[in-house]
Amino acid sequence: MQEFECHSPEVLVLAFERLDKAQCYGLGLCRYPHRTVILCSKDEVHAVFELCKQAQFDDYVLYWPHSQDGSRLAMSVWNAGRQASVPRAVPPQPTCP
Repeated sequence: MQEFECHSPEVLVLAFERLDKAQCYGLGLCRYPHRTVILCSKDEVHAVFELCKQAQFDDYVLYWPHSQDGSRLAMSVWNAGRQASVPRAVPPQPTCP
């Protein structure tokens, strides 16, 4: 978390081996203003979609085993950066799985 405090990024891309690890890490950053894009596998895409609907993450990119759209991650980060200046309501904080 110290890196986050030092650099204060507006957009964070999460790439974890397991979805529950990404959720726990993301929960620790809730007090900082940022947008989050999560990389996920084809097996996790439906669960990540639901988490995005619940505002735990802002966007996701199907990235493993391979990306079908090489520009998708760049576009997700671009959009998140564009939206970072727009204030948003703070969603209720879920607990770590």
